[in-house]
Amino acid sequence: AFVAQRASLGVELRKMAQEADRLSEERDLSLIERNKRRDDLEAAQVELDSLKRRTTSIPAQDIRVRRELAEAIGADESELPFAGEHIRVRPEERLWEGAAERVLRPFALSILVPESRYRAVSEYVNGARLNARIIYYRVPAKPGDAPRSSERSLFRALEVKPDSLFRGWLEIELARRAGHARCEELDRFYREPDAVTPEGLVKSGGIRHEKDDRPKVADPRNFVLGWSNREKIALLERDLADKRGELEKAEREFEKAAQERSRLEARRVDAEEALRIGTYDAIDVEACVARYRELRDEREALEESSDQLAGLKAALDEAVIAIAALDASMEAANQRVGALVSE
Repeated sequence: AFVAQRASLGVELRKMAQEADRLSEERDLSLIERNKRRDDLEAAQVELDSLKRRTTSIPAQDIRVRRELAEAIGADESELPFAGEHIRVRPEERLWEGAAERVLRPFALSILVPESRYRAVSEYVNGARLNARIIYYRVPAKPGDAPRSSERSLFRALEVKPDSLFRGWLEIELARRAGHARCEELDRFYREPDAVTPEGLVKSGGIRHEKDDRPKVADPRNFVLGWSNREKIALLERDLADKRGELEKAEREFEKAAQERSRLEARRVDAEEALRIGTYDAIDVEACVARYRELRDEREALEESSDQLAGLKAALDEAVIAIAALDASMEAANQRVGALVSE
């Protein structure tokens, strides 16, 4: 039975090794997921904090590039606005907000540079290591004429900030860039050379078609048009709460995986310790108890025998002393007898 148990324990150890590999992988994957959720939460918090310090919806990374540019040339950031800070979808045309974001996002993230700042901006951008992408437009003091646009064009769903110093130029650019016909039905979409649907399908030149549903473009939390970001802040605050919940879940899953791996390791150590016992005698409790009793009895017998020997030795010593005393008495008596005979 002992040999069979050792063999079974060896098989179990091999199974534990395989299970350990699985649990280690599960633990490592849950750690990666936890770290990703933590990074997502931190990025969302940074973006939300940045939005609360300003009024527009431009991403924090782009704001940083603009801030460094303005500081380098001694300008105020308001002198170098992003196009998206001065454009918005009209409130009554919210159906077309997603389409407008898809069509205009690259332009919205471009910096508008007045003629008076053009050379300074170009010198800085040319010589600096930005570690980012930048697009800027040299805005002339006197823009040209706006192209004609139909009432159905996406341009008609947009408006430019009323007090913008770039209003004239922006209206011309929007009329050119957002001339797509707004088509709620595909039948009309097919007939138009440049068209867009509320779902974000964009046709250009009758040939090129694009629909970008990536979160950074299609998610309202990532929209960039408008000179007020109150709605975006509200969306991000809800998103932040969701991300906290996701992080807490990921942390629980990681802790669970780590604990399961630790428990398995403890079992493995116990099994290896058990396998170090090479014979049954080492764990035969009854034999050990019997041997203990045998050794105890021998010890007690020896101790008792030792006590008897000690008593005999003491008696012998007393007898020797008594014999010596008798010898001395006899010697003294003989001497007295001899003295009497001589008299």
